[in-house]
Amino acid sequence: MKKSTKIIITIVAVILALGVGITAFRFIAPESFEKFTGVFTKNDGDKENTNSTDVDNSKDQSTAGKDNADNASNSSTDGKNPDQSAKQDGKNDSITGGSTGNNGAENDGANTANSSDISDEKRNEATGDKDSGDVQESETGNAPDGISDVAGTGGMSDLLSMYTSGIAETPELDVLALPQNENEMSFDLALQALALCSGGSKSGQASLLMKAGFDIVLQDGYDKSATDVSHTCAFTVGKKKVDFYGEEKTLYAVTVRGTSGSEWFSNFAYADSHTDDSKYAENFLEAAQVIGIKLIPVLAADPDALILVTGHSRGAAAANLLGMTLDDMYGQEGIFVYTFATPNTYRGDQTEIAGKYSNIFNFINPADVVTEVPLKSMGYSHVGIDIVLPCEAETVTRIATEMEVLHEVSPTIEAYYTVRHSLTGPGLSENGYTAYEIMQALASSLTGIRSDINGGINMQDVYDIIDSAPDGKKSDFAPLADLVSKLIGRDGSYGVGIFMQHLPTTYAQLIRLSAQMYPALQQGNAP
Repeated sequence: MKKSTKIIITIVAVILALGVGITAFRFIAPESFEKFTGVFTKNDGDKENTNSTDVDNSKDQSTAGKDNADNASNSSTDGKNPDQSAKQDGKNDSITGGSTGNNGAENDGANTANSSDISDEKRNEATGDKDSGDVQESETGNAPDGISDVAGTGGMSDLLSMYTSGIAETPELDVLALPQNENEMSFDLALQALALCSGGSKSGQASLLMKAGFDIVLQDGYDKSATDVSHTCAFTVGKKKVDFYGEEKTLYAVTVRGTSGSEWFSNFAYADSHTDDSKYAENFLEAAQVIGIKLIPVLAADPDALILVTGHSRGAAAANLLGMTLDDMYGQEGIFVYTFATPNTYRGDQTEIAGKYSNIFNFINPADVVTEVPLKSMGYSHVGIDIVLPCEAETVTRIATEMEVLHEVSPTIEAYYTVRHSLTGPGLSENGYTAYEIMQALASSLTGIRSDINGGINMQDVYDIIDSAPDGKKSDFAPLADLVSKLIGRDGSYGVGIFMQHLPTTYAQLIRLSAQMYPALQQGNAP
């Protein structure tokens, strides 16, 4: 197989810029592709959900978070104003959003505050009145704060159910299709790896690996509290003996879970250093390092073992950098890394890693917005080789336009964390918000948890501030707020389509389609 920084799975060639300075060939499937990918345009209410246990756990976490919020509100006084004043002066370096150190301990400045209190200064931003300013607080309902019911579905709970859905058609997992050369990409192994990391809950993931013949040797990170925003990921390690081309070998499967609960806050904290000198997505690098450290004693028991690392979404980002870490520690031989729906992780010089991590394969659906963040315009990309899957051209174009909206208010990492824009009118304001704080508001809406990083606001509060101000629609953040509302709030049908693009089930379908197309492409007989 020919190696390159991107293996492009295609049907009809067009050129699409996938980011600043990055141009790739994309291909749009023929009309028959629409039948194959009906999941893109339809909300299949009868879609099988193989992770109902994990969905229930998510609901329990959300409920726990709300209970804690009530307790916090009843037991605390309004001591947030001094912190907010410091933030208005731009002195918010201690509020980083989640650096925890390699031990994964709770960070020193990003504790989530389960309180609906919003500081007076933030209220004043909405009204211009230092005495009577008010922001309407969201009521607690079945959906997390700031998220309305989705058109045509049962609301946010259905979206979460779809998000955590497993593989509709589980491949055979007893015998893994490991290539003899770790640098050779295997579609069969990709489908198996995607299935192996789709267990969701601690028990679900253990059960999945055991059914595939693995003994569970390590599980970690599944017991995080509902308000833990540290840069860590839950992961499971399984071990079994395999016949590797006539030789008995030990195989370790390292499966990294995707986003759960308060990890949304960590997802948007790309760089606790707040500097454009940052070489990696620091949140995901730290998560990978925590896993790597805990793997050392496990792998020391069998230095000749094979290792399969896999993850989806947040888990994919950690798996991507974990693969890099393991390659640096042990060399590539016998290490297979397959990631899916992978957020961007690396923003260093690509020439420094070109061809260096050729055993890391990142399966990317360009119509999946998760694969576009952290922003490519900030210099972020992936470590390893991207497998770009066929997708809907219109959705890709729309997502590129939408990412430009976020780029406008955060062209650099420093701007993302430090430049304050008014919500009540155009331009900057010392009483305004940074793009990072708005993304933390999004995390609050997705989880139902309030964060002290941004004064406790969620997206409903952002909408209310913009809507109540005469010039609110002229705010620099108005286009971003409108985009978020389409994704999760005011135009739910649009949000369903976006979430569907991210599902493991969708990725499995696209991988199967790619596997069918690839032989013809190799022979130059693409339709």
